[in-house]
Amino acid sequence: MTDHTDGGRCDTDAHSTQLLQHAGLKATGSRIAILEVFLGSSKPISIDTLEQTIRTDAHLATLYRTVERLLAAGILMRVNLGDETPYYELRDEEHHHHHVVCTDCGRIEDIELCHDDSLEKEALHASKFFHRLDTHALEFFGTCTSCVPHLHHIKN
Repeated sequence: MTDHTDGGRCDTDAHSTQLLQHAGLKATGSRIAILEVFLGSSKPISIDTLEQTIRTDAHLATLYRTVERLLAAGILMRVNLGDETPYYELRDEEHHHHHVVCTDCGRIEDIELCHDDSLEKEALHASKFFHRLDTHALEFFGTCTSCVPHLHHIKN
């Protein structure tokens, strides 16, 4: 999580600039502003949430274009949370994780399952048509502990 004091913003700006430069992208104001939102979030973000949160007056079309460019550069990744809305989060290969999503309240929990590349190796071995796998995404859907009593009450 990012400290939102001026010092924290400077750190976030520097981190955003570093991510962009490492991907070979120019560090524009809108790209930095978008990355600041992702760096300050602990969960995946939709474009609508991004638009409401961002500290710039970028148009919605600009947000979509910029997010697509960040996806193509490997800075962001798309996350499926079980509805039709696309969500995005920073790609972090050092802290690779998956999500458990409550289908009742929408709660999202990050879980770490892959401590090595064995899952990707197994998937590649099972595949008939792929030569290489670059990464993977895996989400689980169910009912969180907070919703279980609520569901039990509805059924009775």
